[in-house]
Amino acid sequence: MAKQNSFVTKDLLIESFRGIKKNFSIDLSNPLQNTNVLADEKAFNYYVESLSAPFTDAHDRINIKTMAKGTRETLLMENAKGSLSHYEVLSLPLIPVFYPRLIAKDLITFATTDKVDIIKPIMRAKFNRWNDVNNYDAPSMSTDISRGPTLGVPGGFVCAVPGSTDLLAAAGGLTPASAHIERDLKILEITDGANIYRVDQITTVDGNFYIPVTLGAATDVVTGKVDFLNGTITFSSVNGVATQAKVEATVSIEENTVSSKMEIEIDKIRIPIVDRQIEVSYTVQQKMDVKSLYDVELESIILDLIGSQIALDLDNYILKSLTGVVYNPALVPATHIQQFTKNAPVGYDWGPKSWHENIITPINEISAEISNDTRLGEANVMAANTLNAALLRDLDTYRVDYDRQGKSVVGYKAAEIEGGNMTVIDSPVQEKNKMLLVYKPGPNEEHKSVFYLIMHTPGLVIPYPKGYKPSFSVLTRYGTAFVHHKGLGVLEIT
Repeated sequence: MAKQNSFVTKDLLIESFRGIKKNFSIDLSNPLQNTNVLADEKAFNYYVESLSAPFTDAHDRINIKTMAKGTRETLLMENAKGSLSHYEVLSLPLIPVFYPRLIAKDLITFATTDKVDIIKPIMRAKFNRWNDVNNYDAPSMSTDISRGPTLGVPGGFVCAVPGSTDLLAAAGGLTPASAHIERDLKILEITDGANIYRVDQITTVDGNFYIPVTLGAATDVVTGKVDFLNGTITFSSVNGVATQAKVEATVSIEENTVSSKMEIEIDKIRIPIVDRQIEVSYTVQQKMDVKSLYDVELESIILDLIGSQIALDLDNYILKSLTGVVYNPALVPATHIQQFTKNAPVGYDWGPKSWHENIITPINEISAEISNDTRLGEANVMAANTLNAALLRDLDTYRVDYDRQGKSVVGYKAAEIEGGNMTVIDSPVQEKNKMLLVYKPGPNEEHKSVFYLIMHTPGLVIPYPKGYKPSFSVLTRYGTAFVHHKGLGVLEIT
């Protein structure tokens, strides 16, 4: 993303105005002509390309163009061409003012919409194992989903020695007509009731087994056969010493009667659109004075300041929401909160820089907890107050991204640690002593979103009747929603 300076609107507008005038004979500096750019498709596309030119990131350019298109459609729908005001056309250059100053977009899923009530479908996959009342979220980390039902896992299933045991019936009332036993059946141990002989032995390919055992002072030979087709196992004892055996077996799924099933669920998350608005008024004399003193249009400065303030307010709201929800034990496990003491303990002689390198341990622990609980991935973005981010600068892996600096109204830095696996957003907007860790999905992984920011109107300029004191309002419309609360964590700095 390109660097954005204060009052960047002036440079963008001058370059855009020249191109539009040269290619389409539309003078955007003339209030009588500037509304024509909305009606002319080619001129509008050229205008938007010019406004998005400073943004080198392809995803950012797409967002800018989408928001510009939505703003244009809103203006055309709500106004006849002849009633469009010169001020309303300023809604378009407001977009590249507002968007790069929004810190939160680097932490969460940012999208655009032209609807006032949004329904976001979130797909979830669940597995059902045969004869198991539990459902398992995909991917299942601890439960084997793809094999058939098991018997005696873990610990072993007890069979009488001597005797014959129907393993299929014991596995859940199955019969040879619907299932069989896999050939990896394992005999775990033989016992006489008092002594145990560890075996851990599989049978021959035909199911036969021959096991000499020593039980206390006595010896025995346990033999038998597994009937894999009919699902039975038969034990014999040569000396009559052994009384029980433990086995581990798996039911075959080749008949497809006991296979695990996957179910797809579509959760529908409603995201209502809400408003933010700031009104401004000024005098004609102020406009003339600013032009004379600074060679810049007063409206340009006003748009820059208002766009920055709305972005700052939205950042504050989102960052506080993300940080605050981590402390709700009903939504986020307590293991997602760790602590790090910035001052080295008494007796630590390696200096503060060496001690600060230990901050990586709790960061990695929180990231691992997020990955384990969400099954989405480890935390890959962090928001840190500037005072706390100073600790990270002592890390050997700290690298500043110089193309992403100072775009918010209070300024912020972007850096990377851990070889690029963690992006750090360094800003005074984030609460002090609470480093926020977030899992942020890739551009094509919206179904993995932790938090949505849906932008309807980044900045719509609404003019009021022009008089001695011209005035207008800037309206921003957006929606937010949590999806995966467990994709968040906090490192407390003490």
